Amino acid sequence: MIPHLRKRVFKYLITIVIAMMVITMICMLALQFRNVTVRRAEDAQAAFEQVGNILSQNEEDLEEISRDYSRSCLANAETVAYILQSMPEILEKEDIEELFRIAEMVEINEIHIFNKEGVIIFGTQPQYYGYSVDDGEQISFFKPMVTDKTLKLVQGIEKNTAEGKLVQYSAVWSPDGEFILQIGMYPEAVLRARAKNELSYIFSLLKTNYGVDFFAIDPESQTILGCTNTSMNNRTMERAGFPAYEDIRLNAGFFAEVDGVPSYVICSEVQNTMIAYVVNRSVMFAPVMSSCLWFALGLLAVAAMVLVAVSNYMERAVIHNIFLINESLRKITDGDLTTEVKVNDYQEFEELSTHINEMVSSLTASRKQIEKERDMDLLTGLLNRRGLERRLDEVLAKGEFVGYCALIMADADGLKKINDTYGHNCGDAYLNRIAETLNSAGVRKSLCSRTGGDEFVLFLYGYESENLLDGVLENLRLRQNGHLSELENGVMVELEFSIGFYKAKDSINYRQMYREADERMYENKRYRKGSR
Repeated sequence: MIPHLRKRVFKYLITIVIAMMVITMICMLALQFRNVTVRRAEDAQAAFEQVGNILSQNEEDLEEISRDYSRSCLANAETVAYILQSMPEILEKEDIEELFRIAEMVEINEIHIFNKEGVIIFGTQPQYYGYSVDDGEQISFFKPMVTDKTLKLVQGIEKNTAEGKLVQYSAVWSPDGEFILQIGMYPEAVLRARAKNELSYIFSLLKTNYGVDFFAIDPESQTILGCTNTSMNNRTMERAGFPAYEDIRLNAGFFAEVDGVPSYVICSEVQNTMIAYVVNRSVMFAPVMSSCLWFALGLLAVAAMVLVAVSNYMERAVIHNIFLINESLRKITDGDLTTEVKVNDYQEFEELSTHINEMVSSLTASRKQIEKERDMDLLTGLLNRRGLERRLDEVLAKGEFVGYCALIMADADGLKKINDTYGHNCGDAYLNRIAETLNSAGVRKSLCSRTGGDEFVLFLYGYESENLLDGVLENLRLRQNGHLSELENGVMVELEFSIGFYKAKDSINYRQMYREADERMYENKRYRKGSR
């Protein structure tokens, strides 16, 4: 039976190989007569379209980036003006180091303070002190603000008069109307966007095959503005080997010796610039290379078809069952531990399926226990820092409704006093009572964690209105003091904790919310200490 089967397989393979070799030879002959010029024309038109699309998109991107940068510049000026009015000691003491820190925090490059007469009296660049709105064309742009405190001005990007740097300036009056605040930002993003409109950059985006070059030619001067071969830049068309511009038929191929190399050329006009697609003729018509390539492809096709035929002819049931098992194992490997392997055609596969299922069940139980211990704070039963971040990632990944949300930082007050007076057992109980208070605060969805020591993080989300969320926060503030709780052995103490929070809507920037809430929590702690 087996020899007979082998004989049939051998005959089958011979038939397939002969058929595929015939097909390969036919393909080779057919490909020799393909119209390569048509294919190159299609490639050229696709490249011309790509250049046009890149230019159009870059123009739109530049306009959008410029608008966004101007809005950002003005918003940053208003922010700094508000900060300086809120911290008058900076101006009174002329604390330039603090001014630099504010500039770094707001991500701007220059800060200038003008008095009501329009004279720079303070800023991050002392060399500009004494300049007024009458000292030059650039700074005089802001002169109307001296007489009109309602103005908020943003200047275009240009070189500053003193140092020749490209800067975008904006200016606003302080909220109390005591000074004009001007900031300067170095517009790297806008400059990068402008650079994308350079032909050299656009050509760098084009994927060119060996022997292919692109040229950008000015129709008026008939000079080469840019080329993937940079040595050709700034040459005239005649010197480069192109015919005169008026003799060129756009979108129609022709032969020419470009830079002394026999080439096939296709030209098109894109946004008032002639783009030339130039391919080396020896590369384009390389019959030997083409024949070798297609012969190799034919052999690969024969080998692939033989393998497919043998695979389908021999041991089909085994391969199919192995495939089913691999699919199940792939799902298990990707984390779907609910997958059950069911391959029962043969006893061996049935036993293998049973063993795999038993192993997965064991792994599932172990993983659940590990994840629980990994993400839980053992003292309070709340999430730990890692567990909180993982749950936040799950909220975002699952697309849960966030709505109005708030991140609350809390810090237990008086923990050291509790430990020193009643012992660490009572201190642990004290932390547990605060954890219970925070964990029960939300009326919608919430995540509560102890991030370490006496610090807690509470994330509230899923609120349809800000008023409802504010009510929860107000209730939490009321419970900061005076809430008696029993610790151990009848010990009664008042729960005290400081809080700070940061609200948002529909989206979560955990790092920013954490940082803002942390700063406000420490402000609350200082206030509470000062009021005692």
